[in-house]
Formats: sequence, structure tokens, C-alpha cells
Amino acid sequence: MIRNLHMKDIQNLLNDEDATGLAEWVRRGEVQPIDLLEAVIKRIEHVEPQLNAVAERLYDSARSAALDAAKSQGV
Repeated sequence: MIRNLHMKDIQNLLNDEDATGLAEWVRRGEVQPIDLLEAVIKRIEHVEPQLNAVAERLYDSARSAALDAAKSQGV
């Protein structure tokens, strides 16, 4: 069953799934690439002050790639 996930559900997926599992959710159409990306960006921004690990934020490029991926899947 394909469903529309809310941001909270997607955040839970980030806790429960590895990259392969997340890709499977996208492949099945249960989560959109752009929604998954926005959840990841939100997570990065939340933990980055403690980690100080992100040298450059290329969010706009990532958003463009996610939108292109969705278009190529016919989404």
C-alpha cells in the first residue's frame, strides 16, 4: 500500500533504516526523494552544532538532484 508519509514518520525512517532501506521506500513510492532529503537536512541542522562535521552545505544542489530523481521516476 502506497501512503503519504508525514515528516515525523520520515524522521522515524531515518532512525530505523539504512541507506538501502530508505532507497527501497523511495523505489516503492512510499516516500518522495525531496521529502526524505528535507528530513535529512533537518537532522543535519539539529546535530551539526554538536558534531561540527559539515564543511559545506550544498542543500540547493541536493534539492535539485532530488527533484530530478523524482521527475525521472515519473513522480
